Amino acid sequence: MARLSALQELVELVPPPVAPQGAPFDWPAAESALGTALPSDYKAFCDAYGHGTFFNGWLWAPHTPHAPSGDGDLLSSYWLDILADVETEYRPYPEPGGVLPFLTSELNYLFAWRTVGPSDSWPVLVQTDGSDWHHFERTATGMLLSALRDQLFDPPQRESDLEVTFASACTRPAAPAEPFVLRGHGYISSEGHYVTLDLAGALGGSRRAQLDELLAALEPADRARIVRATAKRSGEVLHVRGKRDIDPLQRAVQDWANRRAGWPPR
Repeated sequence: MARLSALQELVELVPPPVAPQGAPFDWPAAESALGTALPSDYKAFCDAYGHGTFFNGWLWAPHTPHAPSGDGDLLSSYWLDILADVETEYRPYPEPGGVLPFLTSELNYLFAWRTVGPSDSWPVLVQTDGSDWHHFERTATGMLLSALRDQLFDPPQRESDLEVTFASACTRPAAPAEPFVLRGHGYISSEGHYVTLDLAGALGGSRRAQLDELLAALEPADRARIVRATAKRSGEVLHVRGKRDIDPLQRAVQDWANRRAGWPPR
């Protein structure tokens, strides 16, 4: 008897929706946008399930072309930008042999292809908790199947007789929403207090242009709170004079973003 493919086993484990959201996908356009062919097993998987997430006690979110959320869009640079801004042994695609993320999970796992050789032979890397990378000579669909069965690592983390479900993602146009540009704040002993932003993600345009526009628009008292402003690939960072500057600066930045986006709608 012929061995079932990983996709066939996945379909037996959790049937795909009758009308998968967004599928079938325009793969020639997607591959042209990325500048590379993609593994055939993953394209077949996406066409079978469409936009959505799996749940086996933990949430697993495969990336699909033009997904409703930016961090789940296979064509987005969201995860590539984050990888570009951190020190890691693997660099993001399109650098030679770079990693191209295709799946994230509630466990803070990041699954990515290492883009070496033909796409159907790409190995899979799994980054656990934002640090260690684990190498697998398996397909993306096979990795997802193992994750849903809790058999990703040896020995398995839990019993494999789990109930697994799939929920299609809503693709209805999103209602107007306030442009949340504040990501958080923190402190590094060598650099002091800082505020992290996502101006370009919320407002569009380039990070440098949005940051320059913000700095030019701030009141002098708020501008004076900033020691240094940096536009990175994954976001914008405002280094401030002290902890007491964080709250008023965040309010000023959000107020500017609301005016910039015309929020609330009139």
